[in-house]
Amino acid sequence: METNKKKEFINDNIIYKKTLSISGIIYLAVAIAIFFGNTLIQGDNTSLKMAMMIAGSVFAIVGLVKLMAGKKKIIYKANGCPMKRCDLYFDNHEMHRLQQSLENKQFDVLPKLKPAEGNKAGIKLNLFISEDKKYASAQVLQFIPFDYEPVSAPISFYDEDVVALTQAIPNGK
Repeated sequence: METNKKKEFINDNIIYKKTLSISGIIYLAVAIAIFFGNTLIQGDNTSLKMAMMIAGSVFAIVGLVKLMAGKKKIIYKANGCPMKRCDLYFDNHEMHRLQQSLENKQFDVLPKLKPAEGNKAGIKLNLFISEDKKYASAQVLQFIPFDYEPVSAPISFYDEDVVALTQAIPNGK
């Protein structure tokens, strides 16, 4: 039986790291401060104590959710450089031209391809580009009802090819 894992970007050069959420830690610290402040209040001011308990609980829940969810970073395994993800959408009829331009490293074709119109996103190009422009990975996916399925294996680019690819990307992403 097939599992429901993402089929895109099975690439040995890219790793996903989960980092600790600083905002989650801050929310938890505020919640602890509110709960501690609540113990310092004396007297019959029950509405203030109740409001502080509710606020502390909200901050604690938000902090825990942010800590559990964390932040995913995409890293180029060879040098540990962070990567940016860029998704481009094209018309269904452009699949062959898109694949040929990537395989032949003819990146000047990318801006000339017909983009997807409205919600007719038939072809998706997933790009991961390292911030130091030393490595990039590209994969073409096609929309088959309810999900994008890989059409090609991930293609890796290095050094000057990465620079040429980033210059050819529409909107300069």
